Parts: sequence; C-alpha cells; structure tokens
Amino acid sequence: MKYIELFAGIGGFRLGLENTRRDRLHDKERGKKEPNGETRLGFDCVWANEWDKYACQIYRKHFGEIDSRDLRDVPTDEIPDHDLLVGGFPCQSFSIAGKRGGFEDTRGTMFYEIARIANYHQPMFLLLENVKGLVSHDKGKSLEIILEKLQELGYYTNYEVYNSKEYGIPQNRERIFFLCTHIKGLDGTNQKIASSRKIITEWLFQVLLNNLSEARKLQGHASKDWVLGYLICQEIKQSQNLKERNIVGGIIPPVESNMSLFGGSEVWRNIDTWLLKNLGESSKELNISTISTAIKRIIASKTYTFSRMFLAILFATVLLRKSSGHLWSEVLLDLMVIKEGMNYARNSIQTKEAIITESGVMHFTKNLQDFSKYFACGHFGESCGQAVFPIGEIYQVGEGKAQIANTITSNYWKGPAGSRPIPTDGMRIRRLTPTECERLQGFPGGWTEGISDTQRYKCLGNAVTVNVIEALAGKVK
Repeated sequence: MKYIELFAGIGGFRLGLENTRRDRLHDKERGKKEPNGETRLGFDCVWANEWDKYACQIYRKHFGEIDSRDLRDVPTDEIPDHDLLVGGFPCQSFSIAGKRGGFEDTRGTMFYEIARIANYHQPMFLLLENVKGLVSHDKGKSLEIILEKLQELGYYTNYEVYNSKEYGIPQNRERIFFLCTHIKGLDGTNQKIASSRKIITEWLFQVLLNNLSEARKLQGHASKDWVLGYLICQEIKQSQNLKERNIVGGIIPPVESNMSLFGGSEVWRNIDTWLLKNLGESSKELNISTISTAIKRIIASKTYTFSRMFLAILFATVLLRKSSGHLWSEVLLDLMVIKEGMNYARNSIQTKEAIITESGVMHFTKNLQDFSKYFACGHFGESCGQAVFPIGEIYQVGEGKAQIANTITSNYWKGPAGSRPIPTDGMRIRRLTPTECERLQGFPGGWTEGISDTQRYKCLGNAVTVNVIEALAGKVK
C-alpha cells in the first residue's frame, strides 16, 4: 500500500508502518496468506513532508530524503498518488467556521492542507492524529468542523482516544486518532462486496455503541441478525439528519409490541421498504441489481451529505447480507464487546482459545457468553479478564515496581516541573534522559542522536508513539 506522511516529524508513523511491513514480509517468507488468498504486503512510503529542520535531520538519517518545504507551498499535483495519507496535524481554531463554505472554511489551518490533498488524490484511507484536547477545543467546534469536512470529502470516519500505556509503553499519553475510509470502497458491485466489509463493520459497530443498552435487553431473546436490524431501524427513527427521508409506518414500532417477530425477517423487510421509498423505485423487492446501481449513483454524485452517506453504507450492508450469508455471519460474529468492570471493550486479537481487547485485557473464550448470540458479552461466574499489557499507574518490573511516566511534551527540556520526577538515590530527582524518552515513545535508543538535547526533547514530545501506530496499521486493510 502506497502512503504519504505529512507533518512527518522524526518518522513515528513511518517507523510504526515499517515495523508492520517487516512483520508481514517475514510472514510472506513463511508463506502466510491473507483470508482472500493473497500474500500479505507492507506499506511503502512514496513521499514525506516536514518543515522543522531538526526533525528533518533525524528523518533523513533513518529514511533518506524528505520534502522540507512549508506544506502550504507544495502544489497538490506534485504529490504522488497514494492509497493512505497519515499525519499528526496541529490543533488550531477555525476562524471562519459557521459560514459553511465547504472545506474552504478551514483555509489557513494545517487541516486544510490535509483536506486539499485528500480532495485531489482521494486516497482510500486517512490516518490522522491529534491531542486529546481536540474533543473540547473551541467548545467542540473544531472537532465538529473536522468531521463535517471529512464527510464532505466522502470519508466515513471513526475517531477514538488511544493511550500509549495500553500498548506496551509505560507512558500515560492520550491521543485522538481518526481512521477515515472513502466510500468509493463500497464499490457497488456484488463481485467485490468483500472489499466493502471494513466500512460496513465499522458503521455497524457504531450503531451497536449508539444503542448498546437496547442491544443488551434484546440479546439472547432473538438472533443477532434480528436485533441488529432492529437497532438500524432505531437509528433511522432517531436521527435528526434523516427526518426528511423517514416514511410513516416504514419503521418497526417499539419492541414490546413485537415480541412475536423475534427470529423473523420482518425487520429487514422494513429496512428494504424504507430504502425503496427513498429511491422512489416501483420494484416490489430491493434486489442486488437495484442496490448496486444505487450505491454507484451515490458515489458518482460526489455529494456526500450525512443522509447520502448513511444510505450508501446501509445499501452496502443490505447487499452484503443478501449476497453472502457466510460473510454476513462473520460480520455478526465480530460485532461484539466484552464487559470489563463497569465498561465494555472491543476485541483486538482473537483466537479460538482467547480474546485480547483493545484495552489490553485477555479473556478466555470458555469463560465468556456465546458471542454468536450476544453483542455485549459477560463472564460466567466470577471469571474476569487478565491484563496482558502494563496498564495502570504502577506495574511490576522484575522484583520491583516502576511508575508510568507522564506525557512527554515538547517542552520537557525545560526541566522536571510539571512532569513526574524519577527518584534515583535517596531524595535526589532527575528528569528522563533523551534515550529514555525515545524508548517511552517506542523508538530505538539513540534514534534522535546528532542534535542538541533540547531539540531531541522537542522532537520526541511532538512525535507519535510507534507502538500505537503499529496497532492501528492493522485497521488499514
């Protein structure tokens, strides 16, 4: 997969992807294949950009050439075509937000440069990073505008906060990551419906999270297929953005009056009816040909409003369900969360014997409720999961204990004020060395050697944690 790296810094994104690539090339040598039969391939960087001269010095030392121009001065057509765009962009206010002038509203910000490049090249995936504070920045307006602009460009976006300490790194570093997939990946043809599975699965998972309390009430009393159809109906009924598309009597009434429908297909017939009436089609049945044509139309229109994106993904979901029972069963099986204390976590790694969630906790499948029937799985008896990664403020190292480091910031070089001191002998304290900071960001020791300690701290404070990128790379397929 070809990718470009914006705001490249010292190459945290690239090193994470390169590590994944090395793992996959090793698999290739051993003859391992993906489920579709293709040998795994890696990520190939075709262009990178960074303006900070010290960061560029480190990047060139490890990876070779990098474009050091101000990104705003780089013509879009000079950037190579790519499948994936990655980068951690600065958190900035959108001064003219609210005028609704398309993504031009963001002009003057670094996010605009991402939007400019994505609009021209339309890569299939974007993987973007920012500080956790973006969620509340400018009273939430910045995040709202970013999501709105990504939608206008045709991207279905999931965003989550990831903490480095949950990925084998003893640093409490929370960052928000955006994983964006262009809806052109839906394709609209029955032959390539498997390629749509990623968007469909992520969308259905969001539907599940939006209606988790309802799903918990219904699971076990009806099939996952029926419950999921009911939850989609609830999404349609409750969405303010779909009001103009809702139809009277086309959505199933409250579940209490429909207990007799459990296990039936009436709920999905209601969805078919809603889709047909929105299309204005005279057909009595929503067949595969009608669905494929509808998806292609939406993608070709390049008018990506919320309702049109919703329709395209729902059409693709119905197409997958109608055309491939095997793939649909796999989607339903993967659609689950596991109870951990008062919260629920999504599975990250799954084998026949155990599941490791995204929070780094391992659960033995024999102790879990049947996830072919349950969306929110609990444990039998008093069983609970075990932490796999060093999560929490203190974890064991050999016979002693080590603390989780506070977030390494770009001004760490100013001293230990505001950051957790490291005890040495007696009452003496010291700050972390550059080498320790490198390791707390997932880089090999000595990665930033060759520049002053002040610049090393600054570059490392601005970097992404390599381990987190390695984990996220698996979501880009």
